[in-house]
Amino acid sequence: MKKQKRQTLLPSEKQDYQHMIDRAFSIVAEGQKSGVPVFIDAEESLIQETINEITLVLMQQFNKKSTFVFTTLQCYLTS
Repeated sequence: MKKQKRQTLLPSEKQDYQHMIDRAFSIVAEGQKSGVPVFIDAEESLIQETINEITLVLMQQFNKKSTFVFTTLQCYLTS
């Protein structure tokens, strides 16, 4: 939630955040290797923006030749 609010993360929180990104990359890489697409949906509005940012990076990296990373549109969110 701090990440979403652009607050400074504690060192342990930064480590947890990086671990989450690393896990997401490894899941998508394994999916691509196996030919299995990955669908990402945060299911929690408090972290949606952060999940969207990570998902966008994953999509830019892995969706070059074909689509492996999918996400949802959160129509209930407003600007």
